[in-house]
Amino acid sequence: MLAVVLAACGTADSGPSSTVPGSPSGSRASSDPSAPGPAGPGPLEWKRCEAPEGGSAPGPDWRCATLEVPLDHAEPEGGTIGVALVRKQATRRGERLGSMLFDFIDGYFLDGKVPADGRACS
Repeated sequence: MLAVVLAACGTADSGPSSTVPGSPSGSRASSDPSAPGPAGPGPLEWKRCEAPEGGSAPGPDWRCATLEVPLDHAEPEGGTIGVALVRKQATRRGERLGSMLFDFIDGYFLDGKVPADGRACS
């Protein structure tokens, strides 16, 4: 299945730490490079994609979700913005190439159409 995978781990701090420069007071960063980062978002709610205004919905194999991310990662407690995510079920499992990422800049895919060969346009 083509998907965006997000993972987050959280454990108790097991080593010395220091204050993160530019972060709110009390924010700590472990000096252990293997220590996990801050907890990430919860599971995504994948739904059948709706048709955009004036367009048509992609086929039934496509699923859409929205990921809320900070507007400024230096201030994660500030405002957020929703990032639209789209995934499609692999059709030939033996020939899967892995995940593909489409850049939706300039509204190219906003009409609900994705190139049939799965290639992004340059």
